[in-house]
Amino acid sequence: MPEVKSDDEWETEVVVVEVNGVLDARSIRQAIAAKQTTLRRPETETPLLQIGNSLFTGKWLRTVGTDIILQADGGQHLKVDMEVSSGDESDVELRPSQDLQSKYEEKKRIEEKIQALMKDFERKRLEEKARKACEAAAAASLESTLTNVVSTTSEVPTAAGKPSEQNSMIRSSGHIIRGPSTPADSPVLTETGCDLPHSSSVEQPRSEECEKEGMDCELPSSSVEVPPVPTYEEIEECIYRVDNKKKAMSLMCFCRGNNLDCSDSRCDNRAMFTECPKNCLGKGKDCGNRRFSKREYAAVQAFYTGPNKGFGVQAVAPIK
Repeated sequence: MPEVKSDDEWETEVVVVEVNGVLDARSIRQAIAAKQTTLRRPETETPLLQIGNSLFTGKWLRTVGTDIILQADGGQHLKVDMEVSSGDESDVELRPSQDLQSKYEEKKRIEEKIQALMKDFERKRLEEKARKACEAAAAASLESTLTNVVSTTSEVPTAAGKPSEQNSMIRSSGHIIRGPSTPADSPVLTETGCDLPHSSSVEQPRSEECEKEGMDCELPSSSVEVPPVPTYEEIEECIYRVDNKKKAMSLMCFCRGNNLDCSDSRCDNRAMFTECPKNCLGKGKDCGNRRFSKREYAAVQAFYTGPNKGFGVQAVAPIK
């Protein structure tokens, strides 16, 4: 084993080593700066130094701080500074500048992405605004067109004194009906029949063609035949009851006897569709949230719901 030299006899970074060729100190420093230098122990417990693609084996002499001193097989000594990446001050100053440059580029890329997203969002917002404006304009134009349609009948006399048939637009109860129009013998069709009500300022005689052909001009009525309302028996208590072992729970609200609105939305039980208990703080008639218990039912009436549906029940007045 060769004699170990003192720290003063070593160079700052590395000592020139010649194994499988010649490597100078600058080449080794550049490999260390590029993080291409590793020192590890294989299974044979022989230190292995890798600089770039070159491998060096030898004997591990000692460790000085974080510096590793290696004796190669050829007898050369190598000292590697594991903290400083390079012996040149220019190289040390170059790495921070490179890090700042990479951070600046990354920040610039992030800002560009944010600006692109903001532009895309603004474009979509303007497109949506333009689409809604077009829809509103189209709806307004359609409404204006329908409003300007007036029920008129036009008469154009011919040279022989006979009226000519023209198509007329008739607006009746929101419906437009097209048909021949003549001064006296052509009726105006409406939803309820050939004749308009007597309150109308225009008098329409009955069509002679309908009388000749024996046809009825009246349109079928849209009303539905309503059967008579059956008779119901009003009861105050539920006839059909089932055994229920669950106990009805009701909470105590914060209403007081002088609160006139204790049965409205400010009552907690009313908000939960639950009646107040018997010992409610709103004594007597002040508590209006016990109508079911007091059998204070609202007035109802039966109404016909439609064919094959029967009758239903609805309240006569809104229930508060």
